[in-house]
Amino acid sequence: MKKSLIAKVVSCIVVFTLFVGVLPFTQAQAATVNTSYSSGVTTGTIRYISQNPNGSLFYTKYWPSSSFGNYSSPKSECGTACISMALSYVGINKTPKKILEANNGSTVWSGWGATYNSSSSSSKIATYVKNYLNGDGSYSPPAIQLKKYTSGNGHFMLIIGKVSSDTYKVLDPWDCAIKQITVNGSTLTYTSSLSGKSYTDTFVTIRQFYNAGASIVDNDTTKSTSAASADTTNPTISAVELVKQTSSYYKIKVTLKDNVAVTTKKVSSYTQTNGKDDIATSKKSFTATKTKTITIKVNRSDHGNAYGAYVTNIYAYDAAGNASSVQFKTNLVKRPTIKNVTNGQAGAITVKWSKNSEVSYYQVKYVSGSVSKKVKVSGASVTSKKITGLTKGKTYKVYVRGVVQSGSKKYYSSWSKVSSIKISK
Repeated sequence: MKKSLIAKVVSCIVVFTLFVGVLPFTQAQAATVNTSYSSGVTTGTIRYISQNPNGSLFYTKYWPSSSFGNYSSPKSECGTACISMALSYVGINKTPKKILEANNGSTVWSGWGATYNSSSSSSKIATYVKNYLNGDGSYSPPAIQLKKYTSGNGHFMLIIGKVSSDTYKVLDPWDCAIKQITVNGSTLTYTSSLSGKSYTDTFVTIRQFYNAGASIVDNDTTKSTSAASADTTNPTISAVELVKQTSSYYKIKVTLKDNVAVTTKKVSSYTQTNGKDDIATSKKSFTATKTKTITIKVNRSDHGNAYGAYVTNIYAYDAAGNASSVQFKTNLVKRPTIKNVTNGQAGAITVKWSKNSEVSYYQVKYVSGSVSKKVKVSGASVTSKKITGLTKGKTYKVYVRGVVQSGSKKYYSSWSKVSSIKISK
């Protein structure tokens, strides 16, 4: 937001930048920052947008040629600049000009072909940064909103790296400086790389974009032959099968195929309980082959040990950068705990277990020798079952599991630990 003062000294830090076209970093982060003019974008690279008309890195082509509607000048458009930079990282080409002209000069964060998330809780900063660093190009660098900034008018900057658990590297759309910002609850402290002055500010919001189809793997792929470069056929993902599920994890088997060769798979999973804040992403390249069958394991421990609905997105890439994706949904159900099994009446037992309000019903299984039987217990709040017709003198092993039914699909918990009882009456 600050204008003439910073404009006088900004050229000091960009002389080298003008030669190489990228900002020199001393800390590792997931993004390259392209400070040269570019009409296009590349996933995994931030196209730098300067809002300072007097700065050396300001390009008029990125901005409207004159004021209109609610737009007056780039000087007050730090948010628009951050939207454009964040979208460029996830492969979406929206200049400030396009963003402003689409909304009569207003800055609008949603509706740009990506999922938009925001939070006013400073505790979400670490989560949003984790998404970005582990998202392989599908999560944008998060934009952090400061209440005052140096001029007292508030400001947006882009978090592009992590220094420690509470300290981050941020990119400023005003002066193209890399600042270090420390978070302590809702209090933010940072030092300007230009003036050297330290500032204390107040956190307002953290914002982020998610583009499921974006991946840095597209940029890592080498198109080694003219045939590969000319290939425009997407891979296929078929035979998606749940091969095993417990209360702690599930395994999916899928087959990837391509007309030339499939080379890479990417998997992202999240829970509907926690949303995409707890996304876990993995990427693996393998020897090029026309058909590849893989098994994917999703652990509950990677998602805050949350139960409930899970979503897994599976992506396949070929050597030419073509991609396909499918989505798989399941439900991890918490397994019940048997409290007790009693033989209070002749030839009968009563089983009691812990309640799980998320299930549709329970199943009780009792086993004697090679004979196994199951009974259904309707309702999540019903936590006991009397079973009759049992034989005196025999020992029965008893198990309970929960079932979530969604339409025609059923999701089962693991069976409880066994409880054995000998029929004495």
